[in-house]
Amino acid sequence: MEDLKELVNKVNSLLDTNYNMISFDSLSSEGLIQVLVDVLSKLQCCEHFEVRGNDFEDVNRKIMECLKCIQYRPREEFSKNPEIFRRGLANGEKKMIYPIISWIWANKETVKEVAYLSKYLMPLNMPNEARAIPEISRLWEQYQTVMEDFVGIHKAYSVAQGEGNRAKELKNDIGAIETEIENVKKRLERTQLRLDKIPQQELFLEAGRSLRIEKDRNKELESQLDEQKRTIERNNLLHSRLQKELSTAQMATASTGPKNLLDTLVDETQVLDFMLKQKLPVELKEKQEEIVLLQRVLDEPKITDEYLGDLNRKIEEVNQEVQGLVESRMHEYNAHNDNLGPFKQQASMVRRNKELTLEQLDKMTKELREVNATLEGKQKELQDTVGEVILRGDELKNYVNTLRAKSSVYKQHRAELASLQSEEMDLQKTLDNLKSQDPSLQTSLNETGSPEDSITRPSSPQETQGVAELSRLVEGLSRATAGSRERLAYDALSATLKAEASSMQKDINETENLIGNYEEEWRELQLEQERIGHLLRDIGQDNNDDKTSSVAESLSLQIRDEEKSISKLNEENQRLLSLRDKREKQVELWGDLNKLLQVKIQCQREGKNQGIGGVLHVDRGAETFTLQ
Repeated sequence: MEDLKELVNKVNSLLDTNYNMISFDSLSSEGLIQVLVDVLSKLQCCEHFEVRGNDFEDVNRKIMECLKCIQYRPREEFSKNPEIFRRGLANGEKKMIYPIISWIWANKETVKEVAYLSKYLMPLNMPNEARAIPEISRLWEQYQTVMEDFVGIHKAYSVAQGEGNRAKELKNDIGAIETEIENVKKRLERTQLRLDKIPQQELFLEAGRSLRIEKDRNKELESQLDEQKRTIERNNLLHSRLQKELSTAQMATASTGPKNLLDTLVDETQVLDFMLKQKLPVELKEKQEEIVLLQRVLDEPKITDEYLGDLNRKIEEVNQEVQGLVESRMHEYNAHNDNLGPFKQQASMVRRNKELTLEQLDKMTKELREVNATLEGKQKELQDTVGEVILRGDELKNYVNTLRAKSSVYKQHRAELASLQSEEMDLQKTLDNLKSQDPSLQTSLNETGSPEDSITRPSSPQETQGVAELSRLVEGLSRATAGSRERLAYDALSATLKAEASSMQKDINETENLIGNYEEEWRELQLEQERIGHLLRDIGQDNNDDKTSSVAESLSLQIRDEEKSISKLNEENQRLLSLRDKREKQVELWGDLNKLLQVKIQCQREGKNQGIGGVLHVDRGAETFTLQ
């Protein structure tokens, strides 16, 4: 709907008609073709003619020639099959005519120029037989020459027209520059008048130069301070990473005493001994039986229906025999009151749990090896990509936050630099224009010289008094600059201390949570130990046979393992408690340091507010400020 409304507005503005969307959309195919012809003739693409009363093929041919002259290209789906486009255009279809009118309006100036050139540069359709006639051939050569001359003249006209437009633009620019020159002259006059009213101009210029030098020095010191802060941050990150690695190494070495190593070796030996004597022989026997079975299958002759029948009968007989044995076993079990049944069942459960645990151990060992191999590969790839320093966890988060802060500061400084560069370019352009328009300005600048050469030292007592006042002014500015630097240094130090305190508080909270988890796990292990102890006492009271003793040994082994785990957890708990005290002490020390720095800064400010703190000496054009 919006496209149709825009198209109707274009046609009305071009043909000076008063179509609306309803009337334009209700036009017949002949009316749409007439609108297209009117648009083309309005832009001088072809001569105007009426569609009504003309031959159908003639109208289509003229429109196609006109579209060819203005170099119109239909859409891609119609470009592949021109016959559909030609037929749709002849039938006055909206999907053919609407895009043509929109394209003509969008490229109106180009269409006008192309139509004008095609009017004189489209070659005549002359057969080769006619060109063989000498007179026609001579006229054809003259025609080609005239066309080439026309092309050259048109190019020269286009160049001249472009130069005329550039001349107009230059005139407008010159007028704008003259206006700007007048404005600058007026501003210079007003500035000169205000400057003439100010006494001791040279002193103020000297003060301004000193202030500019101090500002530049302040910026340089700030940049050095930022660089040192960044260096400190990098060193802190490296230090924290190395500290964590050192603590990890210390923990690893602390837990690797002779007793711990011996216990670990004993546990591993027991596990391997169990796998060697019980699990692996069973698996080996199963594999051998499977091989024998497969070999028997391979050695069997060709299977026939008779063989399958015999095999099914044997299977039924074996099943009946097994069923009979099971029934007799159940009968004997019911007849005989077996007091060891629960303990045998529990022993079988323990044995089954052992087997499941060993299978899980096998599986987890394989997974651990695969994960370690993958981790080593990733670490090597990451080290080759980013270098030696690899950030992880909180270090990576802190580094990303630092990069974000630096990025925002960089963007702000870049925007300020861009504005200053733009202002410098404008001022330089204005100065160049002034020099080109008024050569006397350059001469006066050369005669005047630099502002530094025009400044002279005071010689009279009045000028000396002005120098003293200016020195006090400069001293006040220096104090203000020093105070700003101290405030910045204090703010930076305060922010660093707050960050350190929050980090330590976070570590303390994590340590407390970890201690709580360890205590809860320790209580659960104590309950488990008590339950196993009661079970062992019951087993010792009821049975003294070999099966029971083996179960007791197995449970004793589990109890020893649990006791080892409890001892390790207790050691970890003690270590965390000791670290907690150290971190609380560190937080307290940082707080004391913060208070001490605040008191020092306050004392320094009070000392500066009491006076200048020095004597200014002026000797032979030199000024010296001596601190007291």
